[in-house]
Amino acid sequence: MQIQGITDVDGIQWAGADLFMVHRYKERTLVAQRADLKKNEVVGTPMPIAERVPAPNGVPSFSVSPSGLAAFVVNPPEARNDFASRLTWVDRKGNVVGTLGETGGYWNLRISHDGLKVAVNPDEDIWIYDVATCNPIRFTREMDLGAFAYLPVWSWRGDHLLASVVTPGGAYGLRDYPVSGGQARDLDIKVHWLGATDWSQDGRYVLFGRLEQNSDMADLAYYDFNDKQVRPFLSTAAFESFGVLSPDGHWIAYTSNTSGPFEVYVRPFPEGGKETRVSFTGGMHPRWCRDGKELVFLTSDWRVMAAEVKLQPPLEISTPVELFHMVMADIVHGMVAPYDVSPDGQRFLVIVPVQSAPVPLTLIQNWTALTKQNR
Repeated sequence: MQIQGITDVDGIQWAGADLFMVHRYKERTLVAQRADLKKNEVVGTPMPIAERVPAPNGVPSFSVSPSGLAAFVVNPPEARNDFASRLTWVDRKGNVVGTLGETGGYWNLRISHDGLKVAVNPDEDIWIYDVATCNPIRFTREMDLGAFAYLPVWSWRGDHLLASVVTPGGAYGLRDYPVSGGQARDLDIKVHWLGATDWSQDGRYVLFGRLEQNSDMADLAYYDFNDKQVRPFLSTAAFESFGVLSPDGHWIAYTSNTSGPFEVYVRPFPEGGKETRVSFTGGMHPRWCRDGKELVFLTSDWRVMAAEVKLQPPLEISTPVELFHMVMADIVHGMVAPYDVSPDGQRFLVIVPVQSAPVPLTLIQNWTALTKQNR
């Protein structure tokens, strides 16, 4: 249902037939509002309920009930992030071998293909870390415009960075940023929601997940820079996501819940074709090693698995083996990868949660009474 008059919103919960609460992502505020469902439009004056309500990765921290009870988290004024974590280097056995940067609220991390830089979201803009010096620079400045950029994807040469962008009006798009500076360009893609996941080595294809209007099942598509067209890659009744291209550009590893739980699969690209199942006890967030000889993925209980791969047809994938087990930052229940793999496959950069002071839960009773005068 589309209600006219609702803008700058990334969360809505109904508390009655005509009463709802929304989270406005620009101000990070909770607002109560009534609606005329016959006209599909808001009525009356919006009633502010709370400020400084976080929304890590676009999911606001609040809930309401028809009884008039509202629960939400409010960040203290000094808080800089919605969750505390650390970028941590580990080896193939899970041993900590270093850290990158300070404690922050990290999500959406990607290592450049030469291993020298890391793009990450410590907030709603993308920052780039120099691996050697650990120095960060703020790369995008979408927050200054009331927008945000997330899900960074490196070009293979490291001279461009692609990001998913949400405009102040709530529209989703893909934006190509030159790393050395210069004018960014928007890709001509019209879709309800999308998130970039990979870029082919030759620079021709950008792979992304997308959701169409009135659908809750994502599928995989790609953008072709040669003719500037969008083409579907995999669209089924299941939820397909996290697609990544093999280094030779001929295969896509992705996750799907077609069998029930999410598992990792591989299909030929771009023609599609028969799937090859990689995981059998759950799998998400696949990553190829740079030489294409290994495919790594993460299970739902934080086990990092690796399978040996032979890409030359016929495709051969070995039984995955566990490398290590390590609790990672559960960013929106696994919808954003909390790790990445170095180009040589010998190190992993992991978003590790850190101990922080508990944030209290705020409860409000009878908040619905605040809107009665707006009937």
